[in-house]
Amino acid sequence: MSDRSGSTGDLSARSDYGLLLKIMRTVEHYNRDEHINPDPHSLRDTMLAVAALLHIEAIKLDSDDVPAAAGDGEQLRTTFAGAACRQLEAVVEAAAIIRRDQSGEYH
Repeated sequence: MSDRSGSTGDLSARSDYGLLLKIMRTVEHYNRDEHINPDPHSLRDTMLAVAALLHIEAIKLDSDDVPAAAGDGEQLRTTFAGAACRQLEAVVEAAAIIRRDQSGEYH
């Protein structure tokens, strides 16, 4: 997570990781309690919908002209795609570090 200025720090990264684990555990418990086994595509689409709604709320918080910001579909798509790409890159990078650490390969 980042603060409203966009800066991130080690504490924020740890908080992000903790929140991510909690969300994934909540989804896992819900699926188990409801006896459902969602496929990854369905779960991904649901989580992207949640992320899109949160993105719109973030844009509203950061904008001086809330109706214009929330109504500008092109800007919303562009900024959401950018945020999604940054997060995907961070996950890929973290996965590579975890694989490297587990394999004992240190460069």
